[in-house]
Amino acid sequence: MAQLQPTPEVTFVMLGEATALMAESALHKDRTIAEVGGLILPPLMLGQVRIWRRGGLPVALATWAWLDEKTERAVLHENHVPDPEEWNNGSNPVVIDFIAPFGDGFATARDLKRTVFPERALRSVRRDAKGRVLRIVQHPGLDQNGRSVKARAFAA
Repeated sequence: MAQLQPTPEVTFVMLGEATALMAESALHKDRTIAEVGGLILPPLMLGQVRIWRRGGLPVALATWAWLDEKTERAVLHENHVPDPEEWNNGSNPVVIDFIAPFGDGFATARDLKRTVFPERALRSVRRDAKGRVLRIVQHPGLDQNGRSVKARAFAA
């Protein structure tokens, strides 16, 4: 949960790559510039974004937030995107966005779990093109209290 301050050059490159990936995603391509900024800039400034590349080009992106219980409920059960101050306000990791428009979803999701969240339980949400929650996924691991959590998926 440490804050990393990327250089302005890195910020612009990653923002451009994220925007390009969103433009290729059926679930993101109609987002406004303000929505794109709200989804990318807070996690970028907090070091809570990962971009996967193949041949030097971006192929997938994930952003995550560390949420308190109230914000986590709003993100998982409502059409709530965390406000900038909410991206790092708790101890519950939630994948906010996962974009893999070129078929790299399985491998990058596995890499995210193994390298960013090893041993840690986390949640993610699947939304439709209008941002409505379709399904919530609980990924296995240990919760913030060290208790084992099993994998499961459930409708919102």
